[in-house]
Amino acid sequence: MKQKNDIDCVALKDEIQAQLRLEFQGLSDIEQRDRIRQELETSDSIAARKWRMTRENAPSGSRDPSIISVA
Repeated sequence: MKQKNDIDCVALKDEIQAQLRLEFQGLSDIEQRDRIRQELETSDSIAARKWRMTRENAPSGSRDPSIISVA
């Protein structure tokens, strides 16, 4: 039997975007990028761990510190 899902995904997305908008308010693109990089370097989230693993496994000549990739 399928469980009822009480999560409103659109409302959750809107809430997260509003929160990020406040967090990055007044920051330049470079400051935003630096803050995101710092979070990725220090966070224990799944996305951050994947980002670090991808960077560690990238060929040495392809690492550009100005690029943030989560591929």
